[in-house]
Amino acid sequence: MLSPSSFPQRPVARRLLILLGHAALLLVFGWLLDAARRCPDMLMWDEAEYASIARSVVRGEGFSISGQPNSLRPPLWPLAIAARLVVSGDESDASLKVTTLVFVLLCILVVAVITTRLFDETTGWIAAICLGLMPEMWLHAGSLLSEPAFLAFFTLAVGGLYIGLHHDSRWLLISAAGAALALLTRYTALLLGPIAVVFAGSAVFNQVARDRWRSRWAMGGAATAMLLLIPWFVRQQMTFGNALIGVTRSSQQLLVYAPGVSMPWSFYVVGLPDLLSWPVAAAASAGVLWGVVRRNRAVLHIALTTVGLLVWFSVYRYKEPRLIAAVLPFCAMLAGIGIVQTLNETPARRWRLPLSLIAMFALGWHNVPMARQAVEQRVTAGFPIFAEALHELKRRCPTDGLILSSNVPVTAWYTDRRVEPLPAQGSELATRAAQANWIVITNFEAGQPAYAKDLAKQIPRLQPSAAQFMFLHDKQSAVALIDAPYLARHLRAEGP
Repeated sequence: MLSPSSFPQRPVARRLLILLGHAALLLVFGWLLDAARRCPDMLMWDEAEYASIARSVVRGEGFSISGQPNSLRPPLWPLAIAARLVVSGDESDASLKVTTLVFVLLCILVVAVITTRLFDETTGWIAAICLGLMPEMWLHAGSLLSEPAFLAFFTLAVGGLYIGLHHDSRWLLISAAGAALALLTRYTALLLGPIAVVFAGSAVFNQVARDRWRSRWAMGGAATAMLLLIPWFVRQQMTFGNALIGVTRSSQQLLVYAPGVSMPWSFYVVGLPDLLSWPVAAAASAGVLWGVVRRNRAVLHIALTTVGLLVWFSVYRYKEPRLIAAVLPFCAMLAGIGIVQTLNETPARRWRLPLSLIAMFALGWHNVPMARQAVEQRVTAGFPIFAEALHELKRRCPTDGLILSSNVPVTAWYTDRRVEPLPAQGSELATRAAQANWIVITNFEAGQPAYAKDLAKQIPRLQPSAAQFMFLHDKQSAVALIDAPYLARHLRAEGP
């Protein structure tokens, strides 16, 4: 572990300075990133699922959406949102996204602590700042997705495992707890299995590391992970008769999603600099180069983890940036190492802290406007027309009513009504419509049955009243709200 001469050497003063540094870091990024959650937008499918489950939990309706138990989503993120609902009592999107902001800050703190433990305080702070200034992290801060929580726990699990094997066995307990919490956030955490095997294999000739695997901290970590995981998988078994149903469904998502789409294997490698920003990507490359030249074990493990994650997700034909979010903290660590160690190789080593901070101010000047622009330009499909339509639908539909919609979670969240999907076949629509109150049809929902758009075009020809039909549109999006009993009568009169 490097010993920076720029810090006080008295333990109390040193710890106080580190705590003040971490607190300042979190306050600054809390202020900067708070703007991301306030940008006007609406929740998309995954976000609305988490929010709907959270509301059901708060109301005592179980882990469900529209009364239907959910088998896909792990529990930690919906429960975190539920905690926010209980504390604030506010269901607005901006209020719920405070949950995301908390976990983004936690992830920044985890990167700072782990990098500090592996190198020094300066490197830890620079790595954390690099993470907080990545445009992709700002996009996550403005969402209600589970990625920020997953990043915090996944990074803690990987970093804690390395520290536990090579520095301090107590971190094995922390790593195991982080792994369990990561798995309860996203099933992608199963990738920790092969990572742990690689880390263990690299330490197989190290007697001290082998002894740490058998230490009480390792055993305690395994027990802690089991205590955290067992209740959830028991619930899955009791509810669905299959403890691994969520894992199974999750593993199939990327295989079946968007069957007509196939992206090049290089999609992530080519796009990574834009996710990090080019200055951070350059600094991370410098960190890898330094680690290879110096044969630094920690850097090589971090780089190997990053490459492994990129290769794994590059195999799938469907790709999108948030799927590789797990690499962001590790790239930030490499960037921090690259910046500080580059300065260490120059005569300016004694000034590395102020010079590093100057570099971070320059990075902020470059990245913050770009990140803000990315957040402001991100718009969920259908917004704002879909949000306006669902607000009107909530007013028109009785509280015990039933809505048919292809986008079940979003419709359920914004209307707070029971929602079921449109039938796959148009021949079943008359029967289903007779049991419902309203039908929602859009021109932007990919999973909507093919007959729905044609149906929406035919309804105005019947000259329905304003109480039976509502059509909202802008240049990109269109939403039709149809009185379901009215449509059922028309379909039955028309015959098969």
